[in-house]
Amino acid sequence: MNLNELQDFIDEELQWRKKEIERLWSSMDYFIDDDLGKLHDSIVKAIILLIYSHWEGFIKKTGKVYFHHISSLNIKTNELSDNFQSFICKYSLHSFISNSSPDKKLWKISDINNFRQDIENRINSNFSINIDLAKEKSKSIIDAQDNLNTSIFKKISTELGLHIYISYESEIDLGLIDNFSTIMKNKTFLHQVLDHTLLNCRNHIAHGNKNDQNKILEHHKLQYLRDLTYLLMNQFRDDILEFSEQQFFLKINQLKKEQYITQKEIEISNNILNLTNSYQQSNIVDISLSAAESIGIDSNIQPSIFSRIKVFFQKLNI
Repeated sequence: MNLNELQDFIDEELQWRKKEIERLWSSMDYFIDDDLGKLHDSIVKAIILLIYSHWEGFIKKTGKVYFHHISSLNIKTNELSDNFQSFICKYSLHSFISNSSPDKKLWKISDINNFRQDIENRINSNFSINIDLAKEKSKSIIDAQDNLNTSIFKKISTELGLHIYISYESEIDLGLIDNFSTIMKNKTFLHQVLDHTLLNCRNHIAHGNKNDQNKILEHHKLQYLRDLTYLLMNQFRDDILEFSEQQFFLKINQLKKEQYITQKEIEISNNILNLTNSYQQSNIVDISLSAAESIGIDSNIQPSIFSRIKVFFQKLNI
C-alpha cells in the first residue's frame, strides 16, 4: 500500500463513518417534543451506540492500515522508531515464554541465547507483519478489547508511535460530568470524553438498562460529545497521515517529529477550548429558550407529528 492509497483509504474510512452518524442525527430533531419523547430517546440511544462503534472501528482499522503500510515499505526494523522495534520483539518474547518452563530456575542458557539471537535477527531484518485487513475481528495487531477507553487508546497510540498530547492529559472541566469536582482521579480530557461519558453511556445502553437522564444525553451535550469524539478521530487521522508522509516512523526523523508535535499541541488545545466555549454558549441559549417557554412564549413552532414521521422515514431512505 503506497502513500496515496493509504491517504485515500483513511479519508474514505472516516468519511463514511461520519456520514452514517449524521444521517441518523438529522432525524433526531423531528421527535424532540413530549408527544414523541420516547421515540426521541430511542434515537439518542442509537446515536450514542453508533458514535462509539465508529470510534472503535475507525481507530482499529486505521491502526491496522498504518502497520500494513509500514510493513509494505521493506525497511529494516533497526531503522524504525523504538515502538516498531519493541513491537516486533514481542513475537520473540511470546515464543520464548510459551516454550519455556514456568519455573525460571529451569530456564537453560542455550534457550536464552536463542531468544537473544531471535530478537537480533528480527531487529536486523525488514519490518514485516502479516495483516489481513479483511478480518475485522482480528485482535492480533490492534486489540481494543471491545472497550476502547482511555487506557487502551493510549496503548494503541504508543504501539503506533503516536503522541499523547498534553491537552489529552489535562484535567480542565469540560462540562460533560455533573460531579466533576468530586472525582478524585481519572479527570483528564480523555477520561471525561471516553470513560465517563461515551463508554459510560454506551455500556449502560448496550447492557439493556432502563433509561437514565444521565445516560440519555440531552441534545447539546450529545452534540458536544459527538464533536469531541470527532476531534479525537480527526487528529488520529491527521497524525497517521502526517507520520506517513513525513516518515516520522524512521529514527532519523525523530527531531522533525518533535517539531510537528510541538505545533500540534497548540492547535489541539485551541480546538478543545473552542468546542468547550461553544458548548457553554449553547447551554446559555438553551436556558433562555426554556425560560421563554415557561412564560408562554412559543420559541419554536414544530410541524405536525405526522409530518415529522413522514420526513423521518424519507431521510432514512437517503
